[in-house]
Amino acid sequence: MSRSPASRNSRAGFSLAELMVGLALGLLTLLALSQAYIAFHGSRRATAGTSDAQTAAMGALFAIERDLQHAGPGLGDARLLGCSIAVNAGQSITAVPVRIEAGLDGAPDTLVVYGSDLLAPPARLGAALTASSTGIGLSSTQGMRRGDILGVQEAGKPCALVRIDSVDSAVRVSHAVLAPQAGITVDYSTMATAFNLGRLSQVSYSIVSGELRRSSGDHAGNSAQVQTLGGNIVSLKAQYGFDTRAVIASVPLVTRWSASMIDADGSGTTGDSGDWQRIAGVRIAVVARSPNREASACAATASNLPGWQAPDSAGTLARTAISLAHVPDWRCYRYRSYETVVPLRNVIWGRP
Repeated sequence: MSRSPASRNSRAGFSLAELMVGLALGLLTLLALSQAYIAFHGSRRATAGTSDAQTAAMGALFAIERDLQHAGPGLGDARLLGCSIAVNAGQSITAVPVRIEAGLDGAPDTLVVYGSDLLAPPARLGAALTASSTGIGLSSTQGMRRGDILGVQEAGKPCALVRIDSVDSAVRVSHAVLAPQAGITVDYSTMATAFNLGRLSQVSYSIVSGELRRSSGDHAGNSAQVQTLGGNIVSLKAQYGFDTRAVIASVPLVTRWSASMIDADGSGTTGDSGDWQRIAGVRIAVVARSPNREASACAATASNLPGWQAPDSAGTLARTAISLAHVPDWRCYRYRSYETVVPLRNVIWGRP
């Protein structure tokens, strides 16, 4: 039996309507699945980014902590510790185990660690030493080698660093001035002491273009070696931990934290040997950034600023935000910060 044209048209109309409804339902389902996938992928990227930041921060902290644990061998003697050493252009450096160079306006700090590879007994000068001297007379040259660094110290005078060119006898060495040191700027009497520092090393940590860089060198004229230890590291902060009690105890105790040197021994002079002897440890914090930019986090708020325990005006630790004003578009990223305290054991062992 044949169908009429009206019946066939009605059937075609119903089929088209069913097809449109099916397409609409399919598109809605696809939209829902796409939104679920996008949400899941965004969450996964955020989690992975946070994990990457955590790994980077922990790796950076471990590298710095390892060098800090060995800070200051050969520099713990109270006579040399904190002594100012003249360099070119009227500048000076200080014989210390570690130095914190504070960043301006919240920028990352730079951490400089010093140490020697030799623990030799000091020797007294056997004859006066002047800028024109070509050699140094000593009470003994025991343990001294060609290329070793000597630190010359006398009370009330700046210190000097010189390099041993040759060990001429049991009581005399020939020396050369170290660049960029200005050399021997004062005369030293037989009351001066020469400290054999061996291969005096210097390691610095700094943040450059979002990377943690380690620069290591010595004072023997060799070029510094620069390593990139990690990317997406955006800040480094450090503080000295001082024992400000009236008497230095055999067991040190940090009673005051400060990002700069203070008069810890109450002598009236900031940065002298007594103050450096009272540094029991260094607190450091490292901030790492997620590699993934998140547009949803770019709101004008500082809620995602990382923080650490920093001293207030009284030296009491309190949770404090770490500035990221130096980081472009910093609000659009996630951050992880980690901190630790590293005892300066070489300074502690060298206490009187």
